[in-house]
Amino acid sequence: MRYRYEKVEITSREPRLASWTFGREAVAGTEYPYRVIDGNLARQNQWEFVVRVPKDARGRIEVRPTRVPDVKIWAGLDRRGLTFMPGTRRGYTGYRYCQVSLPGDDGRASRHVMRRADIDRLPYWIRDLRPRRLRDKATVTTTRGRDGDTLVALVPRDDQRAMILMYLATKAWVLRAGKAVAVK
Repeated sequence: MRYRYEKVEITSREPRLASWTFGREAVAGTEYPYRVIDGNLARQNQWEFVVRVPKDARGRIEVRPTRVPDVKIWAGLDRRGLTFMPGTRRGYTGYRYCQVSLPGDDGRASRHVMRRADIDRLPYWIRDLRPRRLRDKATVTTTRGRDGDTLVALVPRDDQRAMILMYLATKAWVLRAGKAVAVK
C-alpha cells in the first residue's frame, strides 16, 4: 500500500469558542472540528479531529483526534495531540512547525524525536516532504539547549488541513504500516 496525502478527505464543521488546558495552563481560543475520511484505507477509515487555535497568535495550535477508528494499534491516539508553534526566523514567520516524532516500538519510549541523522529512517511519505517541508529546528526558530538538529515539519500558518495530514502521517500511518522506530 502507498500512503498518499491526496486520498484524505477533510470536511470542516462549525467552529466554537472553547477553553482547554495545555501544560496545566488554561488556554482560551477556538476549536475547529473536522470529519476526516482516509481513502488510503478501504475500511475503518473515519476520523474526527479538533484543531485548537488559541487567541494568542504566539500560542501552540493543537491537533487531536476526538474519534479514532476501532483499530487496536490506534487505541489511545485520541489522547495524543500534535502541537504546532510559529516559526520565528526570517523566511519562516508565515509557517508553523511541529517536531517530527514517531511512535516507538521498543517499549522504552512512547515516541522518538527524529533528528537530521535519522532522516533515512523515516517512512517514505514523510521523507518525500523534503526539501520543501522538513527542516532542522534551528533553521526555523531560536532554540535553547541541544535540540537544534531536531527535525521539524513546516505547514503554512493557517493551513489546518496540512496539520491534520501531518498528524495522520506521523502517528496513524506509521503505526498502521508497522514503521514505528526503535532507538539504535
